[in-house]
Amino acid sequence: MAGRFERTPSNTNMKTKTTNLQKLIISMLTAGLSEKSCPTTPIFMRTLNRLLTMCLICLFGHLSLQAQDEWIADPNTITYRLSGRILVKSNLVIRENQQVIIEPGTTIFLGPSGGIDIYGQITAKGTLEQPIEFLKSDDSTTNWRTVVLRSTEASNEFSFCHFRGGGRSSTYGNAMLALYGAKAEIYHCTFSESVGSGIFIQDADPEITLCEFNENQGHAIKMTPNSDPSHHLNTAEGKGFNAILIQGGSLTRNTTLDSDNLPYHLDSGYYIKEKARLTLAPGCRLELGMYGLIRADDGSIKSVCTPVHPI
Repeated sequence: MAGRFERTPSNTNMKTKTTNLQKLIISMLTAGLSEKSCPTTPIFMRTLNRLLTMCLICLFGHLSLQAQDEWIADPNTITYRLSGRILVKSNLVIRENQQVIIEPGTTIFLGPSGGIDIYGQITAKGTLEQPIEFLKSDDSTTNWRTVVLRSTEASNEFSFCHFRGGGRSSTYGNAMLALYGAKAEIYHCTFSESVGSGIFIQDADPEITLCEFNENQGHAIKMTPNSDPSHHLNTAEGKGFNAILIQGGSLTRNTTLDSDNLPYHLDSGYYIKEKARLTLAPGCRLELGMYGLIRADDGSIKSVCTPVHPI
C-alpha cells in the first residue's frame, strides 16, 4: 500500500485534551506570522504547514504519516489529499474543521472494522477512465462498514465512485453510504454487494443521478419519511430489492417523490402531519406492502399525473 489509515484508540477526555492542544499549537504558531517577525515566502509557509501538520498527526493519531500525500494547514481548516492505494483498518474520523479530497484513480481498501465518519467535508471526484473505489481489503472476506456523512453545512460530492462489499453496520442501516442531514451530490456511482442497501438517507436531500445499484442484499436506497432526495436515471438489478424503501413514520415537511427508474416501496404507515404536503411527481411508482399505507392527518397530498406519465 502507498499509504495507510490507522486511528489510535481514544476516550472522551483525550478528545477534549487534544482538541484544546490543537487550538493552542495553532494559535501559538500563527500568532508569530507577522511581516516583522518572520518571512512569508511560499517556501517558508509550506515548510511551516508541513511542520504543523506533522505535529498534529503525531499528537492526535488520526492518520499515520504514510497516509498523507499533501497537507495544507491553516488556523481554520485542515485539507488533505489522498491518492494511490490507501488502507483503512478501523473507523477514520474526519472532523468538523477538516476536508478530504480524494484524487481520481484512488483505491481505498477497508478492513472489517473499516469505515469513514465525516463531520467535515469530502470531495471524491473520479472520472470514467479513473474511478475512485471503496473496496474490501485484499486479505478480508468480510464486508467493511460505512462511509457516513454528518455535516449539515458542508457540500459533499461523489462522482464516478465504486462502492463494493460494504454495509456491515446495522447502526447505519447496513448501507455503504449513509447521510444524516448532510448535503451531497452523488453522480454516476455504483453500489454493489452491500450487506444491506447501497445508500441510507436520514432527513437529508441529496442529489442522486445516473447511479447503478447491483447485487445488494437490501434495497437500492433506504430513507426516512422526512428525507427529500432528488434522484433521476438510476438503475438497480440483482438479488436484493431494486427499489427505494421509505421507512414508516411521520412526514412533517414538504416532500416530493420523484419519477425515476426505481419504484418506491412502502411496507408500513406513512403519516402526513403538521400541514406538510406530499407531492407525487408524474411517472412516480409506489408499491405498497401488506401493511403499507399513506394517510394525510393534518397534511395534504398533491398528485398530478398525465396520460403519458401516470402515477
